Amino acid sequence: MYLTSRDALRSALDERSGRRDEIRARVDAYINKRYGIEAYSDVLDRFFPFRSGNGSCAVLPRQIASMNVENMAFELGTAALGLSPMTLSFVRDAFATINHDKLHRLRIPWISWSKKGHMLTQYVRASSDSNAVLEGVPLDGIICEDGVTLPDYHHELRQKAGMCGPVGDVSRFHTYMLEQARNLPEFVYRINGRSEVRHVLGLDRAILERDRPPSFWYYPYYLSWFMDGTLVMFETYDNPLGGVAQAKDMFERVVRELYEGIGFLPLVVKIPPLSKDMLWCNRHFLEHGDDGTLAQAAARLPYGDTVQCFQSIAETVISFR
Repeated sequence: MYLTSRDALRSALDERSGRRDEIRARVDAYINKRYGIEAYSDVLDRFFPFRSGNGSCAVLPRQIASMNVENMAFELGTAALGLSPMTLSFVRDAFATINHDKLHRLRIPWISWSKKGHMLTQYVRASSDSNAVLEGVPLDGIICEDGVTLPDYHHELRQKAGMCGPVGDVSRFHTYMLEQARNLPEFVYRINGRSEVRHVLGLDRAILERDRPPSFWYYPYYLSWFMDGTLVMFETYDNPLGGVAQAKDMFERVVRELYEGIGFLPLVVKIPPLSKDMLWCNRHFLEHGDDGTLAQAAARLPYGDTVQCFQSIAETVISFR
């Protein structure tokens, strides 16, 4: 289900680019049958115009784009592979303390290095609200100490660190799909006060502006984005610290369903699991940026196994000072 080498990626992209129109037609037919939405590829192009550019775009799907080790390694590694990096966020997703990634967007682990070469770690909380208060609150509804939302807080950190990779967001697209689909889920997540609650759709099937679909409903159309070679997902679901144990099972099930329904597998390049060190933020880049040395080092790394390669880039980001 994963691509694990540069050669395998190149081969897959060459094949898909030559069959792009055929693949899009198959995806459109599948989405129309499953959701009742016509001309799905045209819808995607309107929401995500970068799909229409030359070449392929590498996508790291994370609820909030950050300057952590994983995000930096992704941008450096994919650029060295000749792909355009894009972090695709989902800022209307809800905060959950069981989710390792979301927790460390709120309680940020900063690392730095002493003059003697010892690594120092300091945790800085972006919001004074407790985890219990924020449970179920949409990420873009979390307000930080300086008055900005949590996603904007991390966006400012990325700018200070000199990270220029583009960031997209899927929140509005998910609501659009709910608005347009004829075949809806039994429930959605709806704002009630400050937090989200599960809302069973009534006979009128009315969808509100910030309604969010459950993942089991949107995963088939989400993974279909990575079929025709314009977008390539960089991800792993072998993630023991992810906090969502069923995510791997759902991914594997949906991939099989897509193959049966469309005849192709989504292009997913395997990267290292989201371990604790991948969530660190190196304070050096916040204070000094990168003079290009890090990008040059990443470009020199051999690209055999993708997990090993991105792990090596991550280690270089961690040790940079």
